[in-house]
Amino acid sequence: MKQTKRVVSIVAVLAILVLSFCSCSSQNAAPPGVRPEFKEAVDSYEGFFDEYCSFMERYTKSENPLGMMNEYLNFLSRYQTMLQKFSAIANTDMNEAEALYYQRAYERIMRKISGYVS
Repeated sequence: MKQTKRVVSIVAVLAILVLSFCSCSSQNAAPPGVRPEFKEAVDSYEGFFDEYCSFMERYTKSENPLGMMNEYLNFLSRYQTMLQKFSAIANTDMNEAEALYYQRAYERIMRKISGYVS
């Protein structure tokens, strides 16, 4: 009985490791039909908003929000740059796979920032 539980535990751990490895490697590869440069731009855009949400979380809990003004201004500057880069690729003709990839990323971004936008 003990040996069976041990084997089941080992198999479960291996399954988790395999699944986590597979999901990590597939996140780096562009889905079929999505240009790698398009994926990189969308992922970069989403990554920026992940950082922004992390900042806003710290900001809302801060006892000195004015002390975070320089960091906030840095985000505004980076946002302008991000918009320019993203607009350059988003204004190209998207195929169906790219439109879907963008839509899903946009939906995730909107869910993340909805708590910080009034």
